[in-house]
Amino acid sequence: MVDPTAYLITLASARVPATDGAPRDATGRTETPTGPHAIIHGGAPIPTRQSLDRTHLQTQHWWQVICVSNNPDGARRVVDALTRAVDGQPHPDHPACYYRVSHASGPIEDRDDPTEWRWSSTVDVTLYIGR
Repeated sequence: MVDPTAYLITLASARVPATDGAPRDATGRTETPTGPHAIIHGGAPIPTRQSLDRTHLQTQHWWQVICVSNNPDGARRVVDALTRAVDGQPHPDHPACYYRVSHASGPIEDRDDPTEWRWSSTVDVTLYIGR
Protein backbone atom coordinates (compact mmCIF):
# COMPACT_ATOMS: atom_id res chain seq x y z
CA MET A 1 0.00 0.00 0.00
CA VAL A 2 1.36 3.40 -0.99
CA ASP A 3 1.44 5.95 1.84
CA PRO A 4 -0.59 9.03 0.75
CA THR A 5 1.96 11.50 2.20
CA ALA A 6 4.92 9.76 0.60
CA TYR A 7 3.13 9.77 -2.76
CA LEU A 8 2.25 13.47 -2.37
CA ILE A 9 5.95 14.20 -1.79
CA THR A 10 6.81 12.17 -4.90
CA LEU A 11 4.29 14.11 -7.00
CA ALA A 12 5.42 17.50 -5.67
CA SER A 13 9.12 16.67 -6.02
CA ALA A 14 8.66 16.22 -9.77
CA ARG A 15 8.32 20.03 -10.01
CA VAL A 16 9.83 21.51 -6.83
CA PRO A 17 12.02 20.14 -4.00
CA ALA A 18 9.61 18.93 -1.29
CA THR A 19 10.11 17.53 2.20
CA ASP A 20 7.91 16.04 4.91
CA GLY A 21 8.39 18.71 7.56
CA ALA A 22 11.42 20.98 7.83
CA PRO A 23 14.39 20.03 5.63
CA ARG A 24 17.02 18.13 7.65
CA ASP A 25 20.60 17.09 7.01
CA ALA A 26 21.96 13.54 7.47
CA THR A 27 22.39 14.07 11.24
CA GLY A 28 18.78 15.23 11.69
CA ARG A 29 19.56 18.92 12.21
CA THR A 30 17.37 21.49 10.48
CA GLU A 31 18.97 22.48 7.22
CA THR A 32 18.79 25.88 5.52
CA PRO A 33 17.38 25.36 2.01
CA THR A 34 19.32 26.62 -1.00
CA GLY A 35 16.41 27.42 -3.31
CA PRO A 36 12.64 27.51 -3.73
CA HIS A 37 11.02 24.54 -2.02
CA ALA A 38 7.87 23.10 -0.46
CA ILE A 39 7.45 21.85 3.11
CA ILE A 40 4.60 19.39 3.62
CA HIS A 41 2.76 19.13 6.97
CA GLY A 42 -0.14 16.87 7.94
CA GLY A 43 -1.72 13.93 6.19
CA ALA A 44 -3.00 11.91 9.14
CA PRO A 45 -6.14 9.95 8.16
CA ILE A 46 -9.43 11.30 9.52
CA PRO A 47 -12.59 9.17 9.24
CA THR A 48 -15.25 11.24 7.46
CA ARG A 49 -18.12 8.85 6.68
CA GLN A 50 -19.49 5.88 8.60
CA SER A 51 -22.06 3.22 7.84
CA LEU A 52 -24.85 2.39 10.28
CA ASP A 53 -22.67 -0.27 11.91
CA ARG A 54 -19.92 2.34 12.46
CA THR A 55 -17.66 0.98 9.72
CA HIS A 56 -15.58 3.77 8.23
CA LEU A 57 -16.53 4.25 4.59
CA GLN A 58 -14.23 7.16 3.76
CA THR A 59 -11.05 8.72 5.12
CA GLN A 60 -9.81 12.25 4.52
CA HIS A 61 -6.14 13.18 4.36
CA TRP A 62 -5.37 16.90 4.58
CA TRP A 63 -2.02 18.63 4.17
CA GLN A 64 -0.79 22.18 4.46
CA VAL A 65 2.08 22.76 2.09
CA ILE A 66 4.30 25.80 2.69
CA CYS A 67 5.65 27.02 -0.66
CA VAL A 68 8.83 29.04 -0.05
CA SER A 69 10.96 31.38 -2.15
CA ASN A 70 13.04 34.54 -1.80
CA ASN A 71 10.41 36.92 -3.24
CA PRO A 72 6.60 37.07 -3.65
CA ASP A 73 6.65 36.11 -7.34
CA GLY A 74 8.87 33.12 -6.54
CA ALA A 75 6.40 31.92 -3.87
CA ARG A 76 3.58 32.18 -6.42
CA ARG A 77 5.65 30.16 -8.92
CA VAL A 78 6.21 27.42 -6.34
CA VAL A 79 2.43 27.36 -5.70
CA ASP A 80 1.81 27.07 -9.44
CA ALA A 81 4.38 24.27 -9.83
CA LEU A 82 2.95 22.38 -6.87
CA THR A 83 -0.63 22.79 -8.08
CA ARG A 84 0.25 21.55 -11.57
CA ALA A 85 2.09 18.55 -10.14
CA VAL A 86 -0.54 17.49 -7.59
CA ASP A 87 -4.08 18.66 -8.41
CA GLY A 88 -6.17 15.95 -10.05
CA GLN A 89 -3.59 13.18 -9.67
CA PRO A 90 -5.05 9.81 -8.62
CA HIS A 91 -3.66 7.81 -5.73
CA PRO A 92 -2.05 4.63 -7.16
CA ASP A 93 -3.90 2.26 -4.79
CA HIS A 94 -7.23 4.07 -5.27
CA PRO A 95 -7.48 5.24 -8.91
CA ALA A 96 -10.88 6.84 -8.34
CA CYS A 97 -9.48 9.03 -5.50
CA TYR A 98 -7.74 12.26 -6.47
CA TYR A 99 -5.47 14.76 -4.75
CA ARG A 100 -7.14 18.18 -4.78
CA VAL A 101 -5.69 21.62 -4.17
CA SER A 102 -8.49 23.41 -2.33
CA HIS A 103 -6.87 26.71 -1.34
CA ALA A 104 -3.71 28.76 -1.78
CA SER A 105 -2.89 31.85 0.26
CA GLY A 106 -1.18 34.93 -1.09
CA PRO A 107 2.55 35.30 -0.44
CA ILE A 108 3.55 36.66 2.95
CA GLU A 109 6.95 37.73 4.24
CA ASP A 110 8.47 36.33 7.42
CA ARG A 111 10.48 39.33 8.60
CA ASP A 112 11.92 37.37 11.53
CA ASP A 113 13.55 34.81 9.21
CA PRO A 114 17.26 35.62 8.80
CA THR A 115 17.61 33.53 5.60
CA GLU A 116 16.81 34.91 2.18
CA TRP A 117 14.04 32.27 1.78
CA ARG A 118 11.38 34.09 3.74
CA TRP A 119 8.42 34.53 1.39
CA SER A 120 5.78 31.80 1.60
CA SER A 121 2.28 30.79 0.53
CA THR A 122 0.26 28.03 2.13
CA VAL A 123 -1.52 25.50 -0.07
CA ASP A 124 -4.21 23.13 1.22
CA VAL A 125 -4.27 19.68 -0.39
CA THR A 126 -6.89 17.01 0.35
CA LEU A 127 -7.42 13.38 -0.58
CA TYR A 128 -10.56 11.39 0.21
CA ILE A 129 -10.09 7.61 0.13
CA GLY A 130 -13.03 5.22 0.21
CA ARG A 131 -12.63 1.94 2.07
